[in-house]
Amino acid sequence: MTLLSIIGFQLIVLFYNEENVRISYYSFVIALILMPVSRLVLGKASTFLMRIIGSLYLLVIAAFLIRGVTALLSSTDSINFYTPGLYQLISLLSIYLLTNLGNLGFVLLMKEKADHELIRLASYDDLTGTLNRRTFTDKANKYLTDYSKKGQPLSYLFFDIDNFKTINDTYGHHVGDQVLQDLTTRIKLHLGKEDLFVRYGGDEFGILIPGKDETDSNQMAEQIIQTLNGAISRSLPMTYTISLGVLTVFPNQYTQLETLYTTCDEALYNAKSNGRNGVFRGQIDVHNAVS
Repeated sequence: MTLLSIIGFQLIVLFYNEENVRISYYSFVIALILMPVSRLVLGKASTFLMRIIGSLYLLVIAAFLIRGVTALLSSTDSINFYTPGLYQLISLLSIYLLTNLGNLGFVLLMKEKADHELIRLASYDDLTGTLNRRTFTDKANKYLTDYSKKGQPLSYLFFDIDNFKTINDTYGHHVGDQVLQDLTTRIKLHLGKEDLFVRYGGDEFGILIPGKDETDSNQMAEQIIQTLNGAISRSLPMTYTISLGVLTVFPNQYTQLETLYTTCDEALYNAKSNGRNGVFRGQIDVHNAVS
């Protein structure tokens, strides 16, 4: 766009070198080049700061469009930067403010981006993009409190990869990392926006599903098992399976996340004992014991 704009300006100079036409042309061109900043205002992921900066630039675009129209309809002297007067004063002040606000806005946007990246690094697992244990614990405890007040169920899935050590020993840890990434990519396809997906470490993962009863959680568990069972990926030299423990509770003020974890861990152990590549449902009785 910039190159074409330069060529267009040179054509005007060669064939129709009128100052008001030149002013009108580059006013419209600058407004056109600045149009992409509208995404700062209209983008779904735009932050409050992005919308403010974008709005300032939209005002600049409007100013250039008005200047372009004015240049076509007015005399050259009234819209010339070099003619002393009200137009020159307003234009120079506007350029000064725009330059400073633009630089400040750029710095603030870069800082905001850096802050978001730091939050992401502090909240998510680098390899798989799942929540880390600390962030998951904070969010999960809030869910337990909220759904206790609502009187609605929560389901928790805990699983690991069958014979993951053998995969690492046979194919190397690089392939093991690819398996973890492949697993999380496939499972995320089954999760909703409110579901919490955590990597505890190694090949151990957990999923907290708010509002899902036993039927819903059984269905999701089976879908995940079937999705991974014998799934072939171009990036992997072998297939893999998982064993999964699942639990559904109606939380109350005494329900602890650690209880869900230990109960599902026991259910996972039972799934392993039953031959792996399957699901076992755990239960919590009134004394928080595993049955």
